[in-house]
Parts: sequence; C-alpha cells; structure tokens
Amino acid sequence: MSEDKFLRLDERSLQYFLAVYAEGSLRAASEKLRLTPSAIGRKVLDLEYRVGTPLFERTAKGSQPTAAAHLLAGHLRDRNRRDHLLLERIAELQGLERGEVAISTGEGFAYDMMHSVLADFAREHPGIAIRLTVGATNEILDDLARDRADIAMAFNAPRHLALEVAVEAEDRLLAVVHPRHPLAEAGEAWLRDIAQYPVALHSRHSGIRNLVERIEREDGISLQVRFETNSLQLLTMHVEGTTGMTLLPRSAVSRLAESGTVRLVALLDPAITAARNQLLLRKGRIHSPATMLLVERARERMTSFSDSASVRKK
Repeated sequence: MSEDKFLRLDERSLQYFLAVYAEGSLRAASEKLRLTPSAIGRKVLDLEYRVGTPLFERTAKGSQPTAAAHLLAGHLRDRNRRDHLLLERIAELQGLERGEVAISTGEGFAYDMMHSVLADFAREHPGIAIRLTVGATNEILDDLARDRADIAMAFNAPRHLALEVAVEAEDRLLAVVHPRHPLAEAGEAWLRDIAQYPVALHSRHSGIRNLVERIEREDGISLQVRFETNSLQLLTMHVEGTTGMTLLPRSAVSRLAESGTVRLVALLDPAITAARNQLLLRKGRIHSPATMLLVERARERMTSFSDSASVRKK
C-alpha cells in the first residue's frame, strides 16, 4: 500500500469499519450508529477496495475480522491515542490540564486507590477525567491490551506479551474465617486443610481462583465450593453470615481483621506465599503525564503496593 493511497482513506469509512469491528456485525453497527446496514456496508466495501484486501468474512454469525482488519484496528487505536496525547501536551504548554485516564482493576484495588490516590488527585487536577472499571482478571488484562484502559491492576495476573509490570508487591492469600469456624484459632494452614470445609470463592477467571485451581491440580485436592461471586464484599458478608470461610489477598482484608468480625489464617502453600499484586501498563505505548503521575501515586500510597507488603518496583 502506497503512502498516497493510505492518505486518501475516508475518515467516515474508518469510523464505520471500527463500529463493525467492535460490534461484530453490520446490523449491530447500524443500531449503534443509527444508520442503515447498507450505508455502512457500502463504506466498508469502499475501504476494502482502497486497502486492497477483505477486512471481514461474512458468516451466519456476523462479520468476522480478517488479519488485515486486526492490523487496521490496532493502527487506528494507536493513532487515536497519539492524537489524545498530542492535545494533552499542547494543553500543558498552555498551562492547562485536561484529558482522561482509564483504569481497569479488581475490586480490592479500586477501594484502595479511591482512598489512597484518587480523592486527592481529583482535587489537585480537576481537569483530568478518571474512568474506573472493575472486573475479573481476564477482563482487566484484555482492557489494557486492547487500549480500553491506560492502567490495569490485578492479583497474580498471568504473563501477557503485550503488557509490562510497572509496580509489583507480594500479597499472599489468607483464609478469612468466622470467629466460630474450626480453623479460627489455627493461625496457619495448608490448602489441603481448607479442603475439609465448605468454602466461598471468587469467580472463575480471577487471579484468586486461578491460583487456587492451580494448587488443587498440583496437589490432587478439591475444595468444597458452596458459594461463589465476583464481589469481595459479598464473600466477606457470606463468611460473617454463615460462620464460613473464604480466601482473599492480605491487602483486601487488613481492615476486616481490625473489626474483629473475622479471623485471618495464613496459608503455607509456596505458590500462595509467592503471589503478587501487579500494576500493569501496555508495552510500547507513550503514556500521558496524568497516567504516569497516577502510577507514581499508586506506587507511593496504595496499601496494595506498600513497602510492608515487600514491594518490588520496576
């Protein structure tokens, strides 16, 4: 593709292409854009002619992106990102602050960041909009890899080739039990000891659940899961209301221990003691000053990444 040919790409065609790419079909894109499918289809066909290759395979299930479509979508995301960064830097030259930082994180990190970082940041930088999304670990990593987030925070996240760890801290899992639970006075236990009792667990695809399931496979044990949810608050409520037990990172339950409504039992399995909290960024991206300031504030102020939790900073 020549440079001149690419420069003639129609912006409206690119907009319609991205809508079909994101929504998965012409019909869904037409509903989002409030245009007829034929109008969108004509623009996409014109774009395919100009780039010289199909961008979608039309199937009964919708429009499946080709390899060329993935390349074009990635290029457009990067271009939009650079445009936003340019505007932010021009604003800084004028002594202004504006822009947006998108954060995708687990629930425990969200509470920690709100109290430790975001309240002060909002007062000091009222021109910067913050978009905070809470999700499971696989959703968090996907948000960052697909440029839907600038910063991601996750517990025990698997390696991802497109992402880099900016801040990391040890944060082992603990058994959180009701004061009347048989293990309440144990102090410490192995996961195989936990397997003797009903347990509440975080939903599948979370860093917590992935870690527990790996140990189950390696040790040939199976926990008796009687309640599962993607909410840390509901897990602790379940423990308090049923004299039960759950497994949560230490940083997420430090305040609970002080309340006296639960007891904390250290788990001895080596994989659990080696678990990590991670603040992640997208590799190769030019990060905005607001993003990097939030990363530094998180490094300095969040309990999840505190020195008391054996922080390793990149």
